[in-house]
Amino acid sequence: FKQALREFKDNLVATYSVLNKQGPEALNIKYKDLIANFLRVMETVCMQEQTKTDFPVTMGVNAFRGFLNEFMALTRVEQVKPHKTKRKKEKKRKTEDPISHVGHHFILTIINIPTACEICTSFFMWPLERGLVCQNCKLTCHKKCYLKVTADCGKELRGLAGGTISPHRVFGVPLSQLATGDGKVPLVVDRLITTIEMYGLYMEGIYRKSGVSSKVRELKARMEEGNIETVQFEQYQVHVLASVLKSFFRDMPEPLLTFDCYEDFLRAANLTEDRVSTLFAIVKKLPKPNFDLMERLMFHLARVASHEDVNRMNASALAIVFAPCILRTNKAVPAQDSLNDIARQTQVVETIISEQLRKLRATLADIDTLDTAAHTATHRLSSLRSSKIFTAEELLPQKTDEEEELLMDHIEEIQKEKALLTSALPSLTRTTSDDDLLSTDDGSLDDVETQPQPLSRHRPVGQKRCKRQDNPLYPPSNSLSQDFDEDPIMV
Repeated sequence: FKQALREFKDNLVATYSVLNKQGPEALNIKYKDLIANFLRVMETVCMQEQTKTDFPVTMGVNAFRGFLNEFMALTRVEQVKPHKTKRKKEKKRKTEDPISHVGHHFILTIINIPTACEICTSFFMWPLERGLVCQNCKLTCHKKCYLKVTADCGKELRGLAGGTISPHRVFGVPLSQLATGDGKVPLVVDRLITTIEMYGLYMEGIYRKSGVSSKVRELKARMEEGNIETVQFEQYQVHVLASVLKSFFRDMPEPLLTFDCYEDFLRAANLTEDRVSTLFAIVKKLPKPNFDLMERLMFHLARVASHEDVNRMNASALAIVFAPCILRTNKAVPAQDSLNDIARQTQVVETIISEQLRKLRATLADIDTLDTAAHTATHRLSSLRSSKIFTAEELLPQKTDEEEELLMDHIEEIQKEKALLTSALPSLTRTTSDDDLLSTDDGSLDDVETQPQPLSRHRPVGQKRCKRQDNPLYPPSNSLSQDFDEDPIMV
């Protein structure tokens, strides 16, 4: 059960890092998604330890459900009142101010005749429901749909060849014309990847095996109906979701890594030295929408490859699948040259995935180290406070207060470094050293000890060490060498 919690914590850290990168509204994870993810983690751990027939998996999942329910209850109690007040203020402000989006100037207007939303095609509940009407081009839509408007005011959506594109199309549409909502990547891709990460990271042969063709066509048709929020992705098999995601990248008019950078990527694949740094330098030259989506995709594939012992899909296997989808040319190439290019295309994608995988594992290891340090400091702080409550007359008040203050600062700085590591986890940037994730002039997070000195201030990254003078406030170094019963899994 503890091993499953550790696995789930790593998954949760990776998921939260995407949320932190994309924005607070970009990721929508449901309660049942977390339960389903923990169930798959529990089953995988039991299978690896060959205890699937002996361990009560259902009991473990129910225990986790109880922890999650308790956490949600505490969170609701703390946030319910401020949340309601904030919503009332936002509603009042939005009714007074016009809403601007891609050149449109929307104003909430009472709809007094039967009118259909031009985005989702459903009718307004007239005369009760109000809709957004552009004051220039008279585009009318629901308030919940205006973020999906991608056409400029008074203009139509047009493809690369100049033809008109349906506002609901998802496949075969230029990347810049897909709705991203409040995040940085298209909503359809984000929903697909998030669902796969919740349900399919441990699925054997993911992306190698194809989904049922009829289900793939059905899901693609539903995604192009206009309202992506109503599509129940979790009801489809993981292989169906994976096939749809591959189809999305394969059908793009211009590949994710663009035609202009194709030759640069192939030349970089031939390098034996500085290949990684050269590839990442080329990736940085991509247009902003392409770079953001590439960053999200590579982090997702790195997470898939991190479970290769279960899903049998390492970086090389994933590169073989995705390289033709995201890296191709629009020029006529002889057959023999095309075969030679396939190997270099695969090498490019495999190198990027491998680098992201190395970064993922190193960062999660650093976060685990910080969790252990925070657990040690928290236990020490709890012991000090307990002794202060029950045996206050035996201790010096000033000494205890100073120790508590130092420990609280120590814990706070650890939490800040954890937040920094988590926020940088999905970034598509190469670290300055292959052996050190966060190398600085004075050291890295790899220097953090599992059992740190209890009252030494935690040194933030980038500050120089200074010699600590002997101080009676610091207890002996063996004061924290005791073993604790608690497990620092979810600190």
